[in-house]
Amino acid sequence: MSRFKPDQNRSAQSAAVLSWRLREEAPWRRSRQGSSWASALAELFDVLVGTAEDQGGWPGEISATGATYWFSSDRTSSAINTAIKTHEWLRARREAPHLQHVSCSSAVAQGRAFYFHRSTQWHNENLLLGPAVERAEALVDAANNWAIFVDTVALADRDAVDLIESRIGRDRFFVPSEYLGPVREIRQRGDRLPVTYHEIEWAGRAFGESVNASPTGETADRREERYSGNISGWDAHERRGSIRTEVGDLFYFDDKLIAGEWTPDVGRRVFFVSRPPLADRKQVAGAVVALGESVRGIVVHVVDAQKYGFVEVEDRVGTKHQVFAHAAQNPMWPIPVGTHVRFRVGQNERGAVVVDAEAVDPAFDAMPTRSTDDPVLINDWTEADVRRLYRESSAAGKALLTALAERPDEDLTSKDLAAALGGLAPKGWNSVAGILGTLAQRYRTPGFGREFQPWYLRTDANEHALIRMPRSVAAAIRDEQLHDNGKP
Repeated sequence: MSRFKPDQNRSAQSAAVLSWRLREEAPWRRSRQGSSWASALAELFDVLVGTAEDQGGWPGEISATGATYWFSSDRTSSAINTAIKTHEWLRARREAPHLQHVSCSSAVAQGRAFYFHRSTQWHNENLLLGPAVERAEALVDAANNWAIFVDTVALADRDAVDLIESRIGRDRFFVPSEYLGPVREIRQRGDRLPVTYHEIEWAGRAFGESVNASPTGETADRREERYSGNISGWDAHERRGSIRTEVGDLFYFDDKLIAGEWTPDVGRRVFFVSRPPLADRKQVAGAVVALGESVRGIVVHVVDAQKYGFVEVEDRVGTKHQVFAHAAQNPMWPIPVGTHVRFRVGQNERGAVVVDAEAVDPAFDAMPTRSTDDPVLINDWTEADVRRLYRESSAAGKALLTALAERPDEDLTSKDLAAALGGLAPKGWNSVAGILGTLAQRYRTPGFGREFQPWYLRTDANEHALIRMPRSVAAAIRDEQLHDNGKP
């Protein structure tokens, strides 16, 4: 008879299981640095174990290659946040000598789990088994470095999504749905059913799936992974340089990998897709476009009642990069698929966007332009839309909009806004993030129908969010505030 005894409080019930996997690119060799390497990893495991315990998790198995944790089924978000905090801690220390080749991946699955204890004279052991464990391990095996996969069953509870939080998500004022990637699936061996999942985009981007993961349905219409960053180095003689992304990744490129005719300069804001890495595993950028530059491309998608689509640009070695286009920034939109266009590279919180696209195909010349009876101020917002948002907002929402409007065309941080709101933001930047999230939920409802915010949003060199309201939007807000205060 087995000496493992079922845990009466945690066995044979539905649970959220976290599978965390440690990965090391370079094998460790015994040397004088061995103890330092071990100490660095021990600190990493301290972070994982401490965070899991704080979030209500119970250890299933902890080994040199990873760990599994049991969480009650109503604490799926706790399992996800444990993974996020551990990933953030390790990713922030990638330059440390003993951690530079170390990464991790995680997966969370929900379902039936069996939790056992085994006690001996010398130590205690835990054993975690069941369908939820098997699905979590299948997902983590398919996840790339730094990726966090969560099965769709675990995210069926709305609270599981609403409570997800990462540092970059806070700084960029993510609403809960912005953490979720499209639905995908991995196929398991034998006659086991596929596992469907979302990737949690905790760093503001997806880290991707292995070759065993395949998209399901139209919602998973997969395009190349797109990145943004700033040029961190450029050798004008060698015609090659490097790009540092917002999350610290370093990509290399040369003049053949540039889309368009522009000159790289250190500090320039650029957008690109990834190419296969070099032999030494250095990451490579392709089809690089620069903010504000003019580029030629071809319209390859027009979707959602023709409101938006994608324009494809190409570098000199054939790398393709699909740039998002919306009617709000392109008066001639919709433009037929297959039309060659020239456009200016703009940006929103998701990356590069097409601005002022014009056809360079003569067959397009006769097409009518869009009506400008109600001029667009920013991101498809008209003055009437801005006034409506103010009128339909809470007191805190109106105060935040007013604070932005009182300093038009200025970059403001969440701390600046919290100071302006005073008692309406008792938790400082955290309260500001909540107010912005509430505003976003309002204007993204089907009845309002706006995808992006009526202000500019970017991040500074320290990845802090900066908000800047255009003067035209601010004027409408201030006028509505006067009416709200009973002034003509």
